[in-house]
Amino acid sequence: MLRLHTLHTWAAALLITSISALSAPARAAETPPQASAAEAAPAPIKVAASARDLWADGIDIDHIDGSTIYYKPIEGAQGKPSRIPAPLDTKLFDIKYLGPMTSEEGGLPYLLMSARPCNDCNEEKQIYAVRVDGARSTHFVYPGKILDPKTRAVLFDARSFLGKCLPHGGQGYIVFQRERLDRRRSLQPSVFTASAGKDFIEEKLIEHHLPGLNTTLAQVKRKQCSEIIGRNRLMLRKKMSLVPRREGKPDDDDDEDEETTKENQTDQDLPSPAAD
Repeated sequence: MLRLHTLHTWAAALLITSISALSAPARAAETPPQASAAEAAPAPIKVAASARDLWADGIDIDHIDGSTIYYKPIEGAQGKPSRIPAPLDTKLFDIKYLGPMTSEEGGLPYLLMSARPCNDCNEEKQIYAVRVDGARSTHFVYPGKILDPKTRAVLFDARSFLGKCLPHGGQGYIVFQRERLDRRRSLQPSVFTASAGKDFIEEKLIEHHLPGLNTTLAQVKRKQCSEIIGRNRLMLRKKMSLVPRREGKPDDDDDEDEETTKENQTDQDLPSPAAD
C-alpha cells in the first residue's frame, strides 16, 4: 500500500509539472516585455488643472478693442503648446490699462485700468479693478484734486500708486488721500489699500498710524511701484463717496435740491485751487 501511494503521488506531481510547462509559454505571450527607461514613451502633456495655472507667469495684454481686452498667447514650457486665454469683455469704455494686481494667496489676478461705464457720456472716469476672467470687479475714485464748484476749495486730494509700494507689504493699489469732512474745516488724511485676495479684492482704510508717502515714493525710485497720474476736476452733482462700489450695487438717490454743476472739467479748465 505504501508503494502504491508513493506511485500515485509521483504521477500527480509529474502531471502538475507538465501542465505548468505547457501553460508557461501562453502566459509569456500574454505579458508584453517591459521597455527600458530609455525606450519608454514620453509623458503626455498635462493640461492646466485650474485657471490659476494659466496666469502663473503673469499677464500679457495684446490689444484693447472697444470694451474688450485681448490677451497674448501664453507659451507652454518644455515643448507644451501655447494657450490663448479668452478675451475679456469689460463692458467699460475709454479704457487705459494701468497694470496687473497679482494675488499672493493663490487667487486670480486683476487688471487695473481707468475707464468710463458708458460710451460718449459725461460720466466721471474711475479706476477699475477687473478680474482676468471678468467674474468680479470694483472701482475707486480717480486720483487728483476735486474742487468745490463755487469756491474752488479742495474737497478731496489723492495720489495713487500700483505695485509693491510699501517695503514690507505685497503687491497692490494704494491711495494717499485727504478729504474735507463736514464736521471739520481741514482736510483729514487717510490711506486706502486694495489687493487681490484668494476670492475677492481685499480693501482697507487706514486712519491712524498712516504709512508715509515718502516711503512709497522711494519704492517708485526703486521701480518697485508706479504712480497713477491724477487730474483736477470740479465736484459732480452726485455726492462723492470714497467707499468703493462693487459691480451691481446701486448708488444712493441724489438730493433733488442739490445744484447742478459742470462735470469732468480738465486741469486747463480750472483755476488754481484755493489754499487749504
